[in-house]
Amino acid sequence: MEPKLEVLMSCMFLNDVEDFLSSKNLESDILIINQCNEVGSQEFYFFNNQGEKYLARIISTKDRGLSKSRNLAIANAKGEILLISDQDVIFQKNYSRNIVKTYEKNPEADIILFSVSSNNKHDSQNSLKKIGFVGAMRAKSIETTLKSEKIRNSGLRFDEAMGAGTGNGSGEENKFLFDCLKKNLQIFRSPIFIAEEQATGSTWFSGYTKDYFINRGYSSRKILGKFLGLLYVIEWSLAKFHLYKEQSSFIKALYFQLWGLYKKD
Repeated sequence: MEPKLEVLMSCMFLNDVEDFLSSKNLESDILIINQCNEVGSQEFYFFNNQGEKYLARIISTKDRGLSKSRNLAIANAKGEILLISDQDVIFQKNYSRNIVKTYEKNPEADIILFSVSSNNKHDSQNSLKKIGFVGAMRAKSIETTLKSEKIRNSGLRFDEAMGAGTGNGSGEENKFLFDCLKKNLQIFRSPIFIAEEQATGSTWFSGYTKDYFINRGYSSRKILGKFLGLLYVIEWSLAKFHLYKEQSSFIKALYFQLWGLYKKD
């Protein structure tokens, strides 16, 4: 019997659940963490656009923070394979089957990152590549699928001091994958296209501001430590100068990142 896939979706103030589900092209069960002003849970079966029947579960919570949402979802998940997702994601046809088949063909994989950009669309299921810390630094949370048993047994969770809703910027997914690598979990990247983000505004990025650079320094320390974080901050500041030069000088960008790296608690 093939393993069951479950989508873990983080939402905020979600209404009209049935219409919402029908818009996502779902081909699997789904667990929604709805951060709102209520506390409760519900579950029901729904039919997707192809008439297939799946289970939807919704946990409503007053807690805030993307990492808290991810951790609550992992703790309550029922699927053997979990797909991390967000409210603004639309799934591609056969995403569930493609993910499950990739795991079946590669049983050594504990975590597989798939493509969420149509620019990287690829139909091959054999182009799997093992990644390490460098690859983990480039990952997005919504690319991430994982074996639930391996994650639970490892005791790994998203850092709740990082991510949207904390005021500390992003990087929680990169730290999570770094922690997985340190526990010797095997991470792979597949070019198979499973979903695409809709164009919505970021909840944490509002330009290359003082706070943005401070948070970059902070997240660099959390992920890499102070020494490697310092090297990364310098390298990033040089390599990405063309992105922020209209809003900040190199010296200011570096200074505020160093402040975040060494002084932000």
